[in-house]
Amino acid sequence: MILLSKMCFLQRKLEPTDKELPLNVDNRKVFEIISYFNLYFGMTTGLLGCIRRFLLSAAFGLFSLGRLDKSIYSRDLQKFDGAYGTYVAMLQVDNAHNNPSMRLFAHILWSGVLVSRIRASGGTEMEIAESIAALNRIEDVSAVSYIDLYAVGTIVDRKSKQSRTRWLLAYTLVNNPQLKANRKKCLPSRDIGNREANLPIVVANPHFEYSTLA
Repeated sequence: MILLSKMCFLQRKLEPTDKELPLNVDNRKVFEIISYFNLYFGMTTGLLGCIRRFLLSAAFGLFSLGRLDKSIYSRDLQKFDGAYGTYVAMLQVDNAHNNPSMRLFAHILWSGVLVSRIRASGGTEMEIAESIAALNRIEDVSAVSYIDLYAVGTIVDRKSKQSRTRWLLAYTLVNNPQLKANRKKCLPSRDIGNREANLPIVVANPHFEYSTLA
């Protein structure tokens, strides 16, 4: 049919430089006659193609039935596949509870809380080191220096203070834009800060409960 269409039913090129034949039908009467008889041929091949498609779908679906990561339905019908939905939900829960960034963040927070509790209760540096070792699941404590373990708690505490200071600085600068001109990075524009020095200044504090006027 493809060869017959190219030779008989498609018009010739309009220009010699054209790369493709125009989609205009030539020999229209012959084309209509062949289309009429081709109806029965198309019904036969369509029925055979439908059976072939059904068998292939059944075979691939049978082999994919045991895989939860592949839905046996099409993309717009995946919500009706309970097994596939369960697999996707398991991945979402696993990502929510075992995300590396989230776990590291929670580990740092809990390390800081643990060190603060031990210091508040009068604990020694040895107790802090042992607690950090237990938190990091270090079984052979003798293989690690107590100074290194204690340094972990000190670093966590120092990082917490740095983060708290940065948050307080950001709060102060947001509420007092005129102070940006007096920062070290903006020293050339200190005259702006001098002109606005009489504006009220809101000082940040850890609890954000009060403000003072400069």
